[in-house]
Amino acid sequence: MTATCPTHAAAKTMEAELRHALHIGKEVDSRRSHARTWTLQEALDKTLSMPKPEGWRGASYEKIATLHIEGALLFMGRAITLGEIDRDLIDAWCRACEAKGNSDATINRKISALSKMMKVAVEYGGLDAMPKMPRLRKERVSRIRFLTHDEEFQVLELLRVTGRTDMEAFVTVLIDTGMRRGELLNVRPQDVDLETGVIMVYGTEGKGTKNGRIRSVPMTARVKAIMAERLCNRVTCFELKASDVRHAWDWVRQKMGLAGDRDFVLHACRHTCASRLVRAGVSLPVVKEWLGHSSITTTMRYAHLFPQDLMNAARALDPGE
Repeated sequence: MTATCPTHAAAKTMEAELRHALHIGKEVDSRRSHARTWTLQEALDKTLSMPKPEGWRGASYEKIATLHIEGALLFMGRAITLGEIDRDLIDAWCRACEAKGNSDATINRKISALSKMMKVAVEYGGLDAMPKMPRLRKERVSRIRFLTHDEEFQVLELLRVTGRTDMEAFVTVLIDTGMRRGELLNVRPQDVDLETGVIMVYGTEGKGTKNGRIRSVPMTARVKAIMAERLCNRVTCFELKASDVRHAWDWVRQKMGLAGDRDFVLHACRHTCASRLVRAGVSLPVVKEWLGHSSITTTMRYAHLFPQDLMNAARALDPGE
């Protein structure tokens, strides 16, 4: 007479219900592990308790997935049972997200997080069947925004003259290595090899890179100089918080008059590295390995920046050639 429960408290509740049923002579179906539908909070607890791919524990997206689902907990209620969550309620939640200004991409991630939790519940007996989920929305194809050399100079100069030298160095390394913010924040002195000129990238908070792989990134001369100064008496090479980085970048955007440019985000530094590699004639497979993309399809987004094959084709049609 055992059943799978997401938490100890849920197990004790189920035990009491089963004992009462036996006491009054009610037949108990011991084959069913989903004798009681889980609450939304219990589904979240179970999903967070399980490692990927079954759950979120240890995944690089654990925090953001949890943040996405917290909105559902606030909107629907932590104690609501999964059986009470139907398509109408999910649609109402999506409309509430729209009203808060969430993009279609963000709403898609929230729907996916809720769907994942419910699938876990079905698998472990906390829900009989999945409700019908909304179709994922068509996401805006964002422009690949990169920094011009003039914009790079302005950004670094603003940070330098205001004494934000750590942030100046941080942005410089992002531009020259193409690392993600979380990856660079996690780089430790022992991950930097000045002799070979590479940085080993282990990802965000030691949980691996975005695709779960480890990669090495070459250092330019200025990156090597920056990292050489940060190899002693530090836990990580950049002792900055994600919030510090975000606030400093927002301040720079404001000062440059680019607060309204929705694509001028810190991630543009990664796009800048990729675009400069491609424009220099570096092959897309090499760019893929440099940036740590899991698929060449992702790297192909940068192909239009230097369409060498198309330029060669144009020359073949030029009578002057």
